[in-house]
Amino acid sequence: MIRKILLILIGFLLQYNLLAQKIGWTQTGEGSYYAEKFHGKPTANGERFSIWKYTAAHRTLPFNTVVRVDSHISHLSVVVRINDRGPFARGRIIDLSKVAATKIDMLAGGHHKVTITIVPPNTKLGPVPYKSNGSGNKITPVTPKPVNKDIFKIACNTEHITRPYYGVQICGFEHISNMLPFVEKAKQFSSEVYVDTTKRGDTTIYRICLGKFAERKDAERLKNSLKRKYKGCFVINYAN
Repeated sequence: MIRKILLILIGFLLQYNLLAQKIGWTQTGEGSYYAEKFHGKPTANGERFSIWKYTAAHRTLPFNTVVRVDSHISHLSVVVRINDRGPFARGRIIDLSKVAATKIDMLAGGHHKVTITIVPPNTKLGPVPYKSNGSGNKITPVTPKPVNKDIFKIACNTEHITRPYYGVQICGFEHISNMLPFVEKAKQFSSEVYVDTTKRGDTTIYRICLGKFAERKDAERLKNSLKRKYKGCFVINYAN
């Protein structure tokens, strides 16, 4: 019995030392996030997956490894803990929980080019200032870029819809400057592109929505045509 306990302790120490030696290790590739259907289901380490916790899946890193994820697209970063295996799509290196993906504006398109860096295990999970080159020492503060209001007005419909029309929400952003490029991309899927705002606590979220339909079934049809491009898109009622 004592021998078994010693072997377990040695294994734990070896894993801890291996992890400590890897602090600063980086990897660059495509990052994505979990679909909501996995919420509450068991992860590879036995935990229940939650879209509200700062966790992620990686193919090889030891469970409980803490990594910083730097998005090359939004120039935002988030720290997460590895508790699952995956992703298994070619070229993908990490799957984030939805709350982590939201913090780096990944919901648009469902994936970003990212750099992941192993950080000390006691690093606080959640959003952090962006690190410009993944592993370098220079830290760039996260500040929204100035937005030309005239460009914003041209980019999308600003009609305030109060009647019960239906549309499809494809993504949401905390910073207008990160949202604008996706408004233009969305126009190839619908001639009616709307930007709606909603509050989450003290934070304003800018939501890109497509279409304006009197019948929900028409919005559902559009959603089905978009779900491969915009994973997690869903039908909304503009009047709500």
